[in-house]
Amino acid sequence: MDVDNPSAGTSSIQMYKTPMFNMIQLEGAGGRQGHGSGIKGRDGFIEFRDALDSSHIELRANNFREVSSVETKYDIHEFEPAVLDVILDTPTYRFKRNNQVESDQNYYFTGFIAEEMPPEIFHSGTINLSAICAFLWKGMQEQQETIEELKSELEVIKNG
Repeated sequence: MDVDNPSAGTSSIQMYKTPMFNMIQLEGAGGRQGHGSGIKGRDGFIEFRDALDSSHIELRANNFREVSSVETKYDIHEFEPAVLDVILDTPTYRFKRNNQVESDQNYYFTGFIAEEMPPEIFHSGTINLSAICAFLWKGMQEQQETIEELKSELEVIKNG
């Protein structure tokens, strides 16, 4: 099936097994699957869209995993910039979505505005959740360094 033209084929889920990974390839007929949703391939991404192709839909699973093996990467460098100030300067919001269904009108989402995120996280109108996790991880490391420094200073003060 041509993932740029979902109406050209039938629905299918293909599973592939390699020595390192299990993969699933999703293909949707007419861009529509299940409850009015569509699967659409474009520019190396898979998008899950509503039946009218007017907005993205919620995707649910019990787990999401990102391939992150060193074998899948090149030009690797340790991330050096301090991130705590970036984290502290990036607001979080409560909001309703434009495509929110009538039955969920009292529900508020919590999250970010993609365009307000640092460039390491923001890309093409989307945010990279793995990059957010890396920022938080690095932020915890920075906080721990500060805690250790403060503990040392406190010991010096206590011991005169």
